[in-house]
Amino acid sequence: MNDWDAFDTCLRLNHAHARLRRKLDDELGIRHGLSFADFVLLRALVQVPQGLTAQALQEPLGVQPSDVVRKVIALEKSGWLTRVSGAEGQRRIQLRAPGHGLVSEAVETVAAVCAAALAAVPRPAPAESAVLEALCESPALAIR
Repeated sequence: MNDWDAFDTCLRLNHAHARLRRKLDDELGIRHGLSFADFVLLRALVQVPQGLTAQALQEPLGVQPSDVVRKVIALEKSGWLTRVSGAEGQRRIQLRAPGHGLVSEAVETVAAVCAAALAAVPRPAPAESAVLEALCESPALAIR
């Protein structure tokens, strides 16, 4: 693939991502009072019961640690998560029981939106899935 084809592909991926994110923000906001970024943060915490640091959450959210802290403060005020002191002295963010319930409900909304979005697309070929996975793991996209 030449540079211009790569450029065009990245622009189309960005456009598709933006449309999907807007739809997810809309549906999650209406049904659960969440943004998609809130959902991603809460979902990451479901997967790690002992909690995560703000730094560990910046990768799945794709934001700076200060942005994670701002989001955590808002979600903490809603009662969905809490911050606790970890064994190594770092503050860890953990999901509270109401947050677990919210994520369980919101997963269904996200799954429905994603299924509807992908229904218009021919089944993803293994090669397409491999491309997306490679982009997610690409060292060329790592932020130093």
